[in-house]
Amino acid sequence: MADVYLILGAEGAGRREVVRDLIEGGFADDEIVAVGHCETEPDSPADEQLAARATNRIFAYATLAQSSIPEDAETAFLIAPGRGNPIDAVEDFSEWLSRTGHTLARIVTVVHCMLVSANPKLELWHRACIHFSDAVLLNRRLDVPNKWLSDFRLAYEQERFPCLFELVKKGRVANPALILEPQPRRLSLAFDDDIDPVDLIDFDEDDLPEETIDLTRPLDPWFVRLPSGQRERHLVDIARFLPESNSPPPPL
Repeated sequence: MADVYLILGAEGAGRREVVRDLIEGGFADDEIVAVGHCETEPDSPADEQLAARATNRIFAYATLAQSSIPEDAETAFLIAPGRGNPIDAVEDFSEWLSRTGHTLARIVTVVHCMLVSANPKLELWHRACIHFSDAVLLNRRLDVPNKWLSDFRLAYEQERFPCLFELVKKGRVANPALILEPQPRRLSLAFDDDIDPVDLIDFDEDDLPEETIDLTRPLDPWFVRLPSGQRERHLVDIARFLPESNSPPPPL
């Protein structure tokens, strides 16, 4: 079984470049690392560098739920589809983990800062990603005002999001080990199976309720669906804000 990192973010955010840097800076040459990406996503400038490392196992998947990590891989990075609903991806990933027995290491969101700063409607899309993330990497920052970057981070800090926020410079992070450390820092409890539901209840010892207490584990609020089957929390279709898949990647 492998330790798996799920990489969220928009197509074009530079996720494969970041994964390449995390592998180069965080793993020994003899460690076998698999990298999976959606088969419909365009080529990346990092593809050749990823393939050049002999112990990398690069594969494409049709759907995240059907992806299959090479058996000899000790660690895997699954890059979620970047043109769809990230909650669908996270939910598929959760079911995939339960079915395959692999271990979640961390969930990382790579933010396409140019895209989000130019399209405020995409902030909620990224908030959904960050809700599940242990680390958030701010990438594609060319010509993005520093005030926007500081305001973006400050909003989450004021709400006491526990995840890390780090800058990406020319496809690289300052400390890969910090990002790869498999310590949960996410707000969501959706993947924390070892938590007792009793611990989630705020008891008042002097005024205990008389009715039966429901100890069913609560569903993550982003997973809740309406009776119609649609998600209670609606996200904009990010594909409307992205260039065609065959367009060249944006500048760093």
